[in-house]
Amino acid sequence: MNEREYRNFAEIRSEESAEYKVEGYASTFEPYEMCEIEGEKYFERIEPTAFEECDMSDVVLRVDHAGAVFARTSAGTLIVNTDEHGLHTEADLSRTANSRALYDEIKAGNYPQMSFCFTVPEGGDHFDKDSRTRVIERIGKLYDVSPVSFPANPGTELHARALEYFNGEIEKLKAERPEEVPEAEEVIEERIEQEEIAETPEEVIETEERSVETAEAVTDETETEDRKAEQFAEYRALQQMVSNGDVGTVVETHREEMEMEERKYTPETPEYRDAFYAVIGDYATAEQRAIVVDSTAPGDGDAIAIPKTLDTKIWDNIHTAHPILADIATVRSGVAMEVTKHTAIAVRTSKKLDSAATPAEEANTFVKVVLYGYDYEKYVTLTYAEAKMSAGALEDYLAEEISAELGEALAKDVFAQTLTDAGAGQKVTSTSDMFADVKAALALATGASAPTIYAPASAYFEIVGAIAQGSPFNIGAALGCPVKLDNAATKVTILDPKKFVLNMVQDVMIESDKDVKAHKVIVSGYLRAQGTLRNNKAAAYID
Repeated sequence: MNEREYRNFAEIRSEESAEYKVEGYASTFEPYEMCEIEGEKYFERIEPTAFEECDMSDVVLRVDHAGAVFARTSAGTLIVNTDEHGLHTEADLSRTANSRALYDEIKAGNYPQMSFCFTVPEGGDHFDKDSRTRVIERIGKLYDVSPVSFPANPGTELHARALEYFNGEIEKLKAERPEEVPEAEEVIEERIEQEEIAETPEEVIETEERSVETAEAVTDETETEDRKAEQFAEYRALQQMVSNGDVGTVVETHREEMEMEERKYTPETPEYRDAFYAVIGDYATAEQRAIVVDSTAPGDGDAIAIPKTLDTKIWDNIHTAHPILADIATVRSGVAMEVTKHTAIAVRTSKKLDSAATPAEEANTFVKVVLYGYDYEKYVTLTYAEAKMSAGALEDYLAEEISAELGEALAKDVFAQTLTDAGAGQKVTSTSDMFADVKAALALATGASAPTIYAPASAYFEIVGAIAQGSPFNIGAALGCPVKLDNAATKVTILDPKKFVLNMVQDVMIESDKDVKAHKVIVSGYLRAQGTLRNNKAAAYID
């Protein structure tokens, strides 16, 4: 079988806490009605042992089985396991702004039910004709679990593929029916032939018997072929009736997903991921190369958009090592972007005025900055053998190597640009009293409505464990500011991260080439980005 199938099951629930956890059952082990054909109901049941050999190594949580990934088992943000009721899922949606937004949507009731995408291997199911039930004994691979916006009733849900499956079983049952009783006219003709044979001489009878045997053999063969043709015609007619909606009731078909999957392989699909690593390992088929390689890109190497799984791992690594890159406002525009920023803000003081007096104007200075983007690259050299390692191992290796250097370089530039844009007027000269220094910097950052303290390791532990009156206390907590460790920062920096905008002109992509003399595969991770602080009073630093 091996086609992807979708099923909707129990409700998805959000936990009443600040941990952004959701849970639900992607599958249950109770039988459920699939469809009704010609007055007969047909069912499906997943055996409790069906998931024992299932590939659940990299299951993702998406919405309506498409688009962005909000949690995944390989990242530790999605847990999938079986219990006595079914396939239980639990997702941590606290890591990114998008996943937290999805939590709010689920909590609001906009996605009331769970669905899951899976495949059944050849021989992994059978049809129980007595109970008219398709019994799924083995599930080959679990691709995703999804909150769905238009859930079907689990008791009446019917997919187009399920209809086709049960129609096939109906045809098998029809083929097992006994032969029909001959019509009365056929019996009368047979009696007349027997009477004629009784009055015919023996020599003629023998000749006629041979002729009759030959004719009957031809007739039987013709009837068999005619019967097969009739059965095939009936099957096609039934298929057409199902397609027209004359038989059965299709509640949900996921037709859009099926059409999308027929030939369109996006970076989110497993087929694209397989083709990507086949190209890197230099064992890709022509079809796989056509899926991933951009032949219009400049240069001699292969320019490849990375699979969603690799992209997620790279950015998860970057955001973990450099929280400032997770916090700032990132715009994936794909083009140069013009930004308006404040470089000087002189806010007038409110006061009582005479009715004839003219209020003073605010003396604000604005400039426009075009963010064209700077190039960031990381080269990874692999031996031919290393390039052919398993896709999962190669993906983890590339994610670690590329994220480490690209993330550090990008974070250092964000901090450097913040200090440049803030200017010398936002600097606090360091003293031996870290508490006083941080208070002074916060006082300068008047444009920061939600300031965060970013510090390298040398200062971070002093901030979170400063000594006051003989006992350690957290300066950031005392002043109402989160404190984050980021070794890309060269100075303690107070910043409202949403006032810094980063234009991502080119998100992370991969280029690959071969060094045939050295027997190496060269993989280059590349991105293009540039950012600016939109309000120079939204930051301050200690130097």
